[in-house]
Amino acid sequence: MAKFNVPNLDVLKVHRGWEDWFLIGLGGLLLLTPALVPGEMPPPVLYSALSVGVVVMVMALFEIALKGRWEEIIQFVLGVWLAASIFVLDYGIASELRALHFAIGALVALIAAFEFWQDSLKKS
Repeated sequence: MAKFNVPNLDVLKVHRGWEDWFLIGLGGLLLLTPALVPGEMPPPVLYSALSVGVVVMVMALFEIALKGRWEEIIQFVLGVWLAASIFVLDYGIASELRALHFAIGALVALIAAFEFWQDSLKKS
């Protein structure tokens, strides 16, 4: 009978520093998205993008310094909000940002959920 070599996936169970730096980069990218729109961005979209970007970056910095679990919960909620906001807010002339905001929101939520899973394995 043939034996299958299954790769060791324990490496996924350890919280790495690049995940937090990636979230800082996503928050920074989100702060730059208003500059991609020619003309004036609708205020709700502008305020949502800027506030989510800043809070995601600050939570990632807290995660680097404090190693808590609450930062991931906040980042997950913000990522889900950003992805859902393309359906809730009127993007108007900024409609080309819908796909970018959805992608950034989905990535933030996915990385936050992944980090929360890693931290829950470590705490138990």
